[in-house]
Amino acid sequence: MIAPSELRIGNYVLIGSLVWTPIDGILSSQVFACNGVGINYIDIDPIPITPEWLERLGFETKTGYVIMGRIGLSPTTWIDIMNNGTAEVCGQWNESVAVSPCKYIHELQNLYHALTGNELKAK
Repeated sequence: MIAPSELRIGNYVLIGSLVWTPIDGILSSQVFACNGVGINYIDIDPIPITPEWLERLGFETKTGYVIMGRIGLSPTTWIDIMNNGTAEVCGQWNESVAVSPCKYIHELQNLYHALTGNELKAK
């Protein structure tokens, strides 16, 4: 289950641990997904961040590094997803701010939206 306060319209979630879908609407007792079907919060689960999901979201994936994936925010700023379940917002002069934790796709989508004002969508 995901706390309702963590979700935004457009977040990807798992329904029944099998099917991923974006959230279409949010009420106090349920979310709407799958083209308007109401689903109780207890029936949705977060999607863990994996290299496959990062690629689906447009990240450049890294193997054999501490970094699992990277996506640019601007020519001089990017987000790194670390193998330890944290995200770092980095700049060109090696400055970075760790944002912890970031273990699920909806958390990553929320971070990206907070920094850019844009949606991080699956391709």
